Amino acid sequence: MQPDPINIWSSVPDDLIARAADCDPSSVADIARLRKKFSADHVRAALDLTLARRKAQNKFPKKIVNKFLALPQAVEQASSYRAAKYKATRFKTCFDKDAHPSIPENRIIDLCCGIGGDALALSQILPSPDQLLAVDIDPLRTWMCKQNTGVQTLVTDITTPTFKQTLSNFDCYHIDPARRTTAGQRLWQLADIIPSPDYLAELVSLIPTGCTKLSPAINHDELSFPAEVEYLSEAGSLTQALAWTGKLAHNTSYTTATLLTKDNQTHTLTDQPTDVSSADCSSEKEYLFTIDPSVERARLIPHLASTLNLDIIHPKLGLLTSNTLSPADQSPFLKPYRLIAYMPWKESRIKNWLASHDAAIITIKTRDKTVNPDHLAPALRGTGNIPYTLFILRKNKSIITYITEPL
Repeated sequence: MQPDPINIWSSVPDDLIARAADCDPSSVADIARLRKKFSADHVRAALDLTLARRKAQNKFPKKIVNKFLALPQAVEQASSYRAAKYKATRFKTCFDKDAHPSIPENRIIDLCCGIGGDALALSQILPSPDQLLAVDIDPLRTWMCKQNTGVQTLVTDITTPTFKQTLSNFDCYHIDPARRTTAGQRLWQLADIIPSPDYLAELVSLIPTGCTKLSPAINHDELSFPAEVEYLSEAGSLTQALAWTGKLAHNTSYTTATLLTKDNQTHTLTDQPTDVSSADCSSEKEYLFTIDPSVERARLIPHLASTLNLDIIHPKLGLLTSNTLSPADQSPFLKPYRLIAYMPWKESRIKNWLASHDAAIITIKTRDKTVNPDHLAPALRGTGNIPYTLFILRKNKSIITYITEPL
């Protein structure tokens, strides 16, 4: 009979957790040293916790990490504290009694709660933690959620008819469908998520107001229910898409791009999504601007370009251009570069140009694996004093190189 994981985790000695924190979880010697004093199950749990907390340092404040109970893979799947807090602020609008005086209890249900990354932030905007119920099918992760957040939890299969009958007791939902198999393999297609897209549509029919956390690879028009899809970027890294419904959706015909910066600033762009066509494109000008990925995924490049009086170089390159630096250089969604030269890609030719222009460190930016930056950057690096950024991109049927100076 297999030991109960919750019993194991709840009885791991504090001394072992402290010792494991100084260990290398992959070191045979470290594991053997711990096994001399503690059981194999406890050592395994303590080392998993050590690895999970190390991963969590990039997602949660230190004061939370030091108390968090988690598995390594669960940390990878959890929303960062910054993203969870951001989402919770929109949920808070449903708990404004002046705005919604008819709602007596304002209860939220957090489905597929995992270790409680989102539940923690949601609990902090509620008048009482009893107004949140966190649910997951995994007993250990649900127990961890309870320890991490202090909210009510429930272990159950949320797709059963019996459970669905209870959903009408809630005013808002948050759901984070699984996008990995039990073996840890990523599921890229919307059709493969667990629970299924059909379940999500049924959930929205039962609780109209809420948020579904999805892969940022999803397209707005893939959803079978009305939603405002928001693409979330954290310091320039695209992390999740949010399908807002009911009272939490601002406009279900629009998409939203949101950038959360390292200095805790929030920047949002929203409009009707529009694809870039070749007819909208222009030749390269004095300055190039890279675009935050949230804007591109939200299909808001034409809107951003129009707002800042910029031109689009090509539908597939993700670059804007202008002969003037301002006002685009003030946009948090853009990073400016001065275009110094551009030419067809040929490694020897580019290397000669760089050598004759005092090149030092070279940064390579590319798309669709056009080149291998890890291999190419050291090969092109010079002994001079000027760092350059090279954009090596496939433009139509040719590969072109933009040699730029970051500003």
